[in-house]
Amino acid sequence: MSTPASSLPEVPYAESDLKNTKKPGLVAIVKRQAAKWPGPDVYDAKATTVRRLKAVLLDSRYGFTRPSSPSTQDNSPPMSPLTQNDNGTPRATPEPQTPATLTRPVKLLIQDARTSTKMAQTVPLVVVVDHDDSGPGEWQAGLHDLLSRLQDSNSAIIGPVRISYRDPVDTEYWVPFIKVTTSTPLEEVQTEPTLVSIPSSLSLELRVEHVSFALILASLWLMYNFKADLDTIHPNTASSAVLFDMDDPAWKPLEHARSRTSIKDSSKKKDDDNDVEWLKGKFETLPGYQEFRDNQRKVQTNPGIVRSWGFIANASETYFGKVSHVQGRKKIQQASINKALRLGSSAVSEAKNATRILKLYGPGGTSPAREVIDRVNLIEDPPQGAAALYPFLRDWAKEHNMDSTEE
Repeated sequence: MSTPASSLPEVPYAESDLKNTKKPGLVAIVKRQAAKWPGPDVYDAKATTVRRLKAVLLDSRYGFTRPSSPSTQDNSPPMSPLTQNDNGTPRATPEPQTPATLTRPVKLLIQDARTSTKMAQTVPLVVVVDHDDSGPGEWQAGLHDLLSRLQDSNSAIIGPVRISYRDPVDTEYWVPFIKVTTSTPLEEVQTEPTLVSIPSSLSLELRVEHVSFALILASLWLMYNFKADLDTIHPNTASSAVLFDMDDPAWKPLEHARSRTSIKDSSKKKDDDNDVEWLKGKFETLPGYQEFRDNQRKVQTNPGIVRSWGFIANASETYFGKVSHVQGRKKIQQASINKALRLGSSAVSEAKNATRILKLYGPGGTSPAREVIDRVNLIEDPPQGAAALYPFLRDWAKEHNMDSTEE
């Protein structure tokens, strides 16, 4: 019988315990004994470096410990009767550890590009944790299980559709795991890949999109050629064998209209890029740029959100109205700033309005309020993000007779 981890004696961490542990594993170790983290600096899972995490965990002054394994207590690892020395005597061989299986509530942050809506849905997922001597491993969950749970929830998705998750390493990219071009129920379709890494925040971003328009055009092309074949074989029955007449005069004008729109949009985009690309280079020189970019579209702690808001507001204030690099335009527009920041207009307005409120009532503000200061300094586990902090600031400002109308 295995000894429960909670009843095992605690031992200090050694360098070998942390040698191959990645940042999510180190964060999980610290959270287990968060009260031991040294002051006066505030522990922040996103801002603290791997080197700092390991240094604190290995420093005996702070007293971080881990449960000892049963094999450490009796110094006799389990024997395998099939393993022998060269002389035929049994050799002690540690039994391989099996991955631990747990059920955890995982928050799915869903961006539905088809309707420009965002949803949050928490589902129970079976996650697998690989344990070894280096500490906790990454959590992984089956994508088909995730999809089935989602379809059983209030946020079920109707196809045809393509669904992707945000890549945990290259966060600017999305990894598609299911594409359905028919009305087949999503839970009946095989996912590819089959597993996904679950971040330590227990939240995963999903993106829902229409099936590629190229597939639709390919289908229309096949229908067009199918009609041509029928005209050749049965010229008197072809028109009744298709859903609509490809010789309809509205058909080709539609294609011409689409071409004209594409050319116009392409020209406009090329002009806009003169300002957008120039702004991107300028933003990289502003204080806080790297932290803003690294944490963009992640659920941050309240102090992290405030810093991101401050960067957005500063970038907008610094470059709005500067001389434009677009021919025929005198000044840089807010829309170009939003594109360079890779944010929508509502997100930028939210950041600017929140920063305006904090300049009055936040830390270092002209009229600091304890309730506001305590809230923006609060570090929640798991973090609630801007979706919780911004409504608090907006409503607080309204209750205290401040005009907090978004720009």
